[in-house]
Amino acid sequence: MDTAKVFMTGRSQAVRLPKAYRFDTDEVTIERAPDGAVILRPKPRANLGERIRQILEKAGDTSEFERPEQGSLERDASWWDEQGFETPKQPGHE
Repeated sequence: MDTAKVFMTGRSQAVRLPKAYRFDTDEVTIERAPDGAVILRPKPRANLGERIRQILEKAGDTSEFERPEQGSLERDASWWDEQGFETPKQPGHE
């Protein structure tokens, strides 16, 4: 049976795990078994889509923040014409 060192870091208690017990994750879940044993398990990493879904669920109804339709913007190209440049073409307006 291996052992680990228990120590204080700030006002929290920490356990220094031997190399053989390292986790390949930033977080673990903690559970206390009926016999008092502490069980650590790697916390599954959520993918980007899952994280976005979680954020949107927490945000609730965001309809009041929806951006209104902007419509098209007419540009004054007279300066270009006065300088002798060809008026720039807007994408989709050829």
